[in-house]
Amino acid sequence: MKIERDFHMMKGDDEFSYAENSRMQKRAILAAKPIVEKAVRDVCIDLHPQSMVIADLGCSFGANTLLFVSEAITTICEDHNNTIKESPMEIQFFLNDLPGNDFNHIFQSLEQFEQSTTQDCTCKGLQPPPHFVAGLPGSFYTRLFPCNSVHLFHSSMSVMWLSQVPEHLDGSMNEGNIHIGATTPPSVAKLYQNQFEKDFSQFLQMRCMEIVPGGRMVLTVAGRKSKDVFNAGGTTTLFELLSQGLHTLVAEGRVAKEKLDSFNIPFYCPSADELKQLVQQCELLDISDIQLLEIDGNAMDDSEQAEDISATHTAGKSMSASLRAAMESLISSHFGEGILEELFTVFARKFTSYIESDVEKSGITSKVRSWYASLASTIDRDFHMMKGDDEFSYAKNSRIQRRAILATRPMVEKAVREICIDLHPQSMVIVDLGCSFGANTLLFVSEVITTICKNRNSALEESTMEVQFFLNDLPGNDFNQIFQSLEQFEQLKKQHCACRGLQPPPYYVAALAGSFYTRLFPSNTVHFFHSSMSVMWLSQDPTFLTFGACWLFGQVPGNLDGSMNEGNVHIGATTPPMVAKLYQNQFEKDFMQFLRMRCREIVHGGRMVLTVVGRKSKDVFDAGRTTIIFELLSQGLRTLVAEGRVEKEKLDYFNIPIYCPSVDELKQLVWRNNLLDISDVQLFEMDGNPMDDLEPIEGAAAAQATGQSMSATLRAAIESLIASHFGDSILDELFTVFAHNFTSYIESEVEKSTITVITLYLQAKY
Repeated sequence: MKIERDFHMMKGDDEFSYAENSRMQKRAILAAKPIVEKAVRDVCIDLHPQSMVIADLGCSFGANTLLFVSEAITTICEDHNNTIKESPMEIQFFLNDLPGNDFNHIFQSLEQFEQSTTQDCTCKGLQPPPHFVAGLPGSFYTRLFPCNSVHLFHSSMSVMWLSQVPEHLDGSMNEGNIHIGATTPPSVAKLYQNQFEKDFSQFLQMRCMEIVPGGRMVLTVAGRKSKDVFNAGGTTTLFELLSQGLHTLVAEGRVAKEKLDSFNIPFYCPSADELKQLVQQCELLDISDIQLLEIDGNAMDDSEQAEDISATHTAGKSMSASLRAAMESLISSHFGEGILEELFTVFARKFTSYIESDVEKSGITSKVRSWYASLASTIDRDFHMMKGDDEFSYAKNSRIQRRAILATRPMVEKAVREICIDLHPQSMVIVDLGCSFGANTLLFVSEVITTICKNRNSALEESTMEVQFFLNDLPGNDFNQIFQSLEQFEQLKKQHCACRGLQPPPYYVAALAGSFYTRLFPSNTVHFFHSSMSVMWLSQDPTFLTFGACWLFGQVPGNLDGSMNEGNVHIGATTPPMVAKLYQNQFEKDFMQFLRMRCREIVHGGRMVLTVVGRKSKDVFDAGRTTIIFELLSQGLRTLVAEGRVEKEKLDYFNIPIYCPSVDELKQLVWRNNLLDISDVQLFEMDGNPMDDLEPIEGAAAAQATGQSMSATLRAAIESLIASHFGDSILDELFTVFAHNFTSYIESEVEKSTITVITLYLQAKY
């Protein structure tokens, strides 16, 4: 069993998900609320940070994750109106958990959370501070952040999970038990204790490197009152009943005895004395407070209660669901999924019997130790590259985007070197805006790391610089896919650097969901912004525009009525000039907004490298291959209209929110900004054939294969937009027609068209 790979709370929001079965964890957060509030206030008063960094370790997902964020924001709101009202403090939240956590769930719930938080603060007459939420995957037993960068660490009900099953614990040593049970030998209990001591000491060591002097930590763990390691109260009871359930399945022949004997849950409930001793051994932390909180472990006590016998049955089912939400991933990775239903049904029955026979009616009580150590529119919701890794996914159909990244590599390398030389940052913050997912996302990260490696071995060999990467995209992006690919990426990168005699710098990869037309980061915190093939996508404030009885997709240029661009999905041959002007105006508005946001976030002297699909011509109607692609897509939709598969009104009201600017347009907008200097502008002509890096195919088959590949590439990028407007049912037919039309086009093409890519290299003025 590999904890980092196999362990996560159950995803989604069904009946057995963590999101629906985490009431006890919520109680722990609420019980520790006064301590968290004190920690936040103390940081504000003692340190006066212009930008406060707060990290929640073992955040999981669901309402509890954002409950902590909400409490911190409320506390700062209240202090803003009192002791620190003159400080324009901003907050950067990092939500950390293992790569298997459902970060997508968190990011997709942020919009509703922001609305709710704003309403709550307004009702109290408060103004929420500017705040930004990022996800950071990785084990908290490793380094997660640059040195001296975090003001407040929080962790609730997580640090009792061990990094692994205790070392040297063989199956035969804890026969018939899955944890520290009544028949567990003392030597096994000692192995558990040793593993916790090793892990917790490692945890503290990592955090002490990352926390600022005078920073705070609030850690809440499931612990025990007794000094007896065999008596962890309700936790011992739960694992004993789960053990009994597995014994039942062994007796029925559903589970091999050897499988049971080799399964040990990596979980340890420490006492207050153990925690104190380990903190004192660390020597870099002072214990400001330690509290023992008694939390009722009844998973139903904040729900409607049934009476009499039905109450115990309901409590049994609820506790079974809560335990399953936390444990299913570990159990299924060891025993397989086939036993899950039966095991947790047996557990529910045994738990019901237990509470019916509990004379004192004490239920299950978790002992919790809390210690405080001193130290836009629908496009935001609907638009994303196609997820997964099937034939139409973005991961499988993004060769053109890859070429753009590789074409601009010299400019990226130059930007990184100049930041290192000119600014000498101890910790460099690098942001990729519109990162999407798949190999291209980490290709950029890889190129930056390689560049820094080379510089460390030459002009910057004495530098101990660390690098914090932020990967940004809309909330619908598949961030889970990125996080789950990081382990393999890091292994390959380490091998690649070693082969070249290079040492990669310490680096940390986080994700931040949100539109890049809004603020994403605290002021003056980012050294380098990068964006490739993204900023040509338009954006507006979240809204739908209504015309008569029809809905216009909310992210098209303002005031564009469907009848104005009849039969086109973009700027086509029959598009009226005033429609083209509306597109142009929308791009100007959006790009200016983009630059304003970045200028507030970038450090003085920082760099930006922005790559967009553009056009050589000053003629807005001539964007080369891009114009042709959208014209062929329009033809495909008109074919479906003629067949009665799509309503004409639906087509007339669909306009793709993308604009290909010219070099002159980009220059003029940057000059109008006044806060950026243009260091370089380059125009690349890229072969738009998505097949050219595959095995060559000749003759008619080549044209057909290219048509199919271009169809898959376009589908990977815009399927979400088309499906949200026309529905899923037309997708296969539409892109089949497009492939046919594109094949016919390239067979008759007299002069090969290209995709024009423009790269801007900008520097923030000092």
